[in-house]
Amino acid sequence: MKKNEIILVTGSNGRIGRFIIPRLVGLGYKIRAAARDNKNIFKNCENMVIGNIDSTTHWHQALLDVHTVIHLAAKNQPFFDFKYFSRNVFNTNVLGTENLLDQCIKANVKNFIFLGSCSVYGPYSEIGKAFDVFSKFNPVDTYSKSKVLAEDIIKFKLLNSKCSFKIIRIPYVFFNYSQNNSILFKCVINLTKFISLPIDLKKNKRSIIVPNDLFLALLTSIREKEGCSKIILVRSSPDISSFDILKKRFNLRSCKFSSYPLFLLNGLKKVPLVKKYTYKLICNFQIINSSKSKF
Repeated sequence: MKKNEIILVTGSNGRIGRFIIPRLVGLGYKIRAAARDNKNIFKNCENMVIGNIDSTTHWHQALLDVHTVIHLAAKNQPFFDFKYFSRNVFNTNVLGTENLLDQCIKANVKNFIFLGSCSVYGPYSEIGKAFDVFSKFNPVDTYSKSKVLAEDIIKFKLLNSKCSFKIIRIPYVFFNYSQNNSILFKCVINLTKFISLPIDLKKNKRSIIVPNDLFLALLTSIREKEGCSKIILVRSSPDISSFDILKKRFNLRSCKFSSYPLFLLNGLKKVPLVKKYTYKLICNFQIINSSKSKF
């Protein structure tokens, strides 16, 4: 695409949106930032408030003269997976994406870039085996299931249309600064000053992607020629342990961590509450290989 053509970025108020938009503007791209509210105003680009994203969102004005859409907007997995919260995730991630796609086709958008998630493969991979673009789906929560459905809708609607698509599945996005200031998290961290957390320091590693590498993947998808649809898995190197993630992300200095036998960690996933809320943190072996699949 040409730099004078418009790129619409949804979810611009999110962490990833706030990271990539100034960099795209700095490279000379014409950006239209769409957000639920006007909490963040970006310089040197068009800012647009579109409200909540669901099946009723009106995108007509936002899609005027747009060449490429980067769809970042999504609701994350709720801590308590009640029906009300699950419905909100489904409405935004599935119905909202379908509605946006329908209006993109009508607006003659040429390129649709969707930020997917490696959670579609499940919370952990087998030791010694890495997920790739051909791995079998195993979504276990509302968020990952919604991402699977959204991908299916994208392929169904765009595969034979004039709008090409790129689905970029990413692992955990590692921002190297604290993001969680909740009271519950602070209580857990204070508790770890006295009680060791069961984290396997050597074997419990997972793939991550740092913001700069994610930006490069998005930039490559923007610059690729029209008519080329593909699914991409991207990651940064090297893989990192949960201990290092906690230590770097939350500035943990005085917390205690213990290395427990692997069979004991794997046994924890049989405990319902642990499996639902904390297993991803203490025993997550989600490793992926960067790979592509063209259509």
